[in-house]
Parts: sequence; structure tokens; C-alpha cells
Amino acid sequence: MIKAAVKKRRRPARAGLRPPAPLVLATTFASCVAAVAWTQTIDLSGLPPEARLPGMALRLQASIAGIHLFRCVSTDVVGQYGWRLARSAGSLTDQAGAPIGETEITYSGAPVVRAEAVWRDAQGGAIAAIGDRIGAVPGAPDLQWRRFRVRSTTGAGPLAGTRYVIRVAAWRILPYATPCDKAHAGDQATAPFHATDWFTDDVLPPPD
Repeated sequence: MIKAAVKKRRRPARAGLRPPAPLVLATTFASCVAAVAWTQTIDLSGLPPEARLPGMALRLQASIAGIHLFRCVSTDVVGQYGWRLARSAGSLTDQAGAPIGETEITYSGAPVVRAEAVWRDAQGGAIAAIGDRIGAVPGAPDLQWRRFRVRSTTGAGPLAGTRYVIRVAAWRILPYATPCDKAHAGDQATAPFHATDWFTDDVLPPPD
């Protein structure tokens, strides 16, 4: 199920969240977005078991098309440099291709990476979340999933009520054509990406 979702979401990047240059993306929302049916029946078995929580129910699936922003930094190996993901920004569309909103994730810290995310819908609603787990997708070595725990919600749009967001994406996309070495330390580069976000609602408390 995940493989099919990844293939389906190949479409041009359309949106960003006011990121600094060079990560600049334009976004336009359809005026009829409020008419989209947000309550969907989605097969939870498409998610890796370790990504789920007891009672987790999927309520919305969105395709993401956007841009990764990388910075050239020194690695743990003395004298070596590499690209480190700093930010991701993109547009969200539902399974029918209708626009939902926009999303942005910022990454910080090394070797332990902290991921903070925000999703905004076209009705002025938003959710903010922090990454709490990451893992591989069985049978798809180029894909990974990252789970985000929602910390705050604004507005009553389609994203309201979300408790967790799980993103499935090809995280290994790097700007290989752009040099990253001591002479280029601090440089920035971008690369397009596609992903699928799974928005979940109520999660049952753990058993006593």
C-alpha cells in the first residue's frame, strides 16, 4: 500500500511555508477546499506495525510535493563534510488531488536529529508537532517513516483533532551534483521530494 502511495504522489512541487532563500515556493489554495470530505476510511495495515499506537485510527491521507533544504557541514569524521537536511517545505493535496494546505519541518542537532513540524490548512487552522520516532519501511530500502506527536492545534479545519502524523518519504534524497567539502562548508543546496502524510486521531491510553 505504501509503495502505491509513493508512486501516486509524483507531481510538481507547489507550496512552501515562507522559508528563507533558496527554499522559496509559491502556494495557491482552491476556494472550494472546504467542500472536501475529510473523513476517510484508510487501511491502517499500510503503516509499519512499529509506527502505530494502540487505538490509532487514520483519518486523512495527504500527498506532499516540496523541497528539501540542505547545508554542507563537517561530519563526525575529521576532515570530511556532508549534506545535512535542515528544512523541508511543501504543499499538501488529498487523495483526489485537491489542495489541503502546506507543511514545513525543521531539523536540528547532531548526531541525534530533532524534527519540529507544522501543518497549515487553507482555512487558517494549523497543528504543530515534534518527531518522536523514525524507522525503515519493510521491503522499501529507500523509504523511511517518521512519526510526529502533535503538541498544539489552532482552528477547526480539516487537521483539527490530529494526534499524530506519520510521514513516509524517500529521506535519502541528497544534492549529489553539488560539491560539499571544506571549501564549500556552510553552503546550501536544495532537492525536490515527495512524501505521504498520515493524520491520525484518538489514541487509546496504554494498558495498566
